[in-house]
Amino acid sequence: MRLSRKLGKGLLMVTLVSMLAGLLTACPQVVVGSIQLAVDATRTDRCDDGIKAVLEIKEGALADIDHTVPETDLIYGAGNYWVWVKPGKYYDISFQTTRAFDQNARNETFTVKAYCMRKNADPGLSERTFDAGMFLIEAGVVATEIKVSDTGTDPDYTVTSPGLTIDYPHP
Repeated sequence: MRLSRKLGKGLLMVTLVSMLAGLLTACPQVVVGSIQLAVDATRTDRCDDGIKAVLEIKEGALADIDHTVPETDLIYGAGNYWVWVKPGKYYDISFQTTRAFDQNARNETFTVKAYCMRKNADPGLSERTFDAGMFLIEAGVVATEIKVSDTGTDPDYTVTSPGLTIDYPHP
């Protein structure tokens, strides 16, 4: 009698644990989107004080608006919508988009501005506006990487084109 009771309790416990595991894996998970800025300041002499990239997006489109990173050996710092990469360095930072923005992405845009920072001159500016709907993935969220790099050769010319290039990986 004792053996069958212990066996019955054990089987009941295994069954309950299996059911719970099945329910947890069947729950829909919230997928969040992101816009990643990858800034490459490794091959630029023109931007002798690095490259600053700024994400301009509608209010409420980003989940983490207290996204500050102090100075490191790679960056001068990063904030809610920007990052400033030191000359000769590479850095990428991801900004998480909100579900409300993702659900309406087909009607939204965002702009990336890139500044060629110079110690003894005004910064050069390049900018590009993107249709957020271009970056919707199967899960219904925006997911992309925007790359900023220096492709120019004329040290006195730091605006588009041939200034800083702002692009994304094409499929």
